[in-house]
Amino acid sequence: QPDWIVVSENFTSKGWPGQAIGSLDTRRSRGSFDISGLLRGEWRVPLIEIERADFRLVPPDDALKARDPVIPPKPWYAFMLPSRFNCGWIDCPDTSIELPLGATSVRGESLHVRATMIGKNFKYSGKGGRLLYPEYPPMAVDAVEVYVTREMIDIGNLELREPSSSHSNLQLSARLGQHADKSIKASAQIDGLDIVPFLPAHIAKVLSGRLSGNLDYATDTSGNNITGGGAVSLAGGVLKNWDYLDQLAERAREPEFAHLQIGEASVSYTLDGDVIRVDKLGVCAGRSITVAGRG
Repeated sequence: QPDWIVVSENFTSKGWPGQAIGSLDTRRSRGSFDISGLLRGEWRVPLIEIERADFRLVPPDDALKARDPVIPPKPWYAFMLPSRFNCGWIDCPDTSIELPLGATSVRGESLHVRATMIGKNFKYSGKGGRLLYPEYPPMAVDAVEVYVTREMIDIGNLELREPSSSHSNLQLSARLGQHADKSIKASAQIDGLDIVPFLPAHIAKVLSGRLSGNLDYATDTSGNNITGGGAVSLAGGVLKNWDYLDQLAERAREPEFAHLQIGEASVSYTLDGDVIRVDKLGVCAGRSITVAGRG
């Protein structure tokens, strides 16, 4: 049992200039303090429980770090105090996390998050809640693992689900370099994802279906020299409400062209800079349309 319990109704902090941690705001926190850790030269906190937390990460900036406050000399009695900090677990059932992703940010809301220290850094795991990304529909979060260091943000696993789905539709992993390393290495596994909410409105009116496949994307440390590839397929696809198809159906005297069922649509490709090489393209639609090729 811990010797001391510390309770805080509210806590607000702001990261130092240039650091990856932007801010942290919490409500009703309860921490246990193990006094026996003093004998091992460490401040030991086995568990911190937080009712609600809002955590924001920002892109680190070495130039801003030059403005960090000057740390004053340690007091004469510092040698008697612990020099290490050890935190067992942090548990919060209602967490909001904002992560930088390129020029914009991705935000998780109402997540149940646990965090533990690895060296001087924290690794976060969670589930529940939802993920918000500008211009895309919200996705339920089935699982997430994020490890943040000075050198990188490592999203080891992120499983997302359409709210109406019975299983995860999108599984992502990514490593985002920090500071001078601007590299990105990401992969995605897609399983029966309804494409309509993710398409521009004028295309969603015409095309529907469920997407499956795998995608890879990577850059070098400068953030350039893009490489990648993958293979995706569309099931249950339909083309409709398209003036071109209406006219085609009329000219060909084939009414099915106006509401075209896509029996199969698949493509595998590689990405090298601004060049996409299609290794295999296949489409079967209606009773009489077949397309196959590469390019």
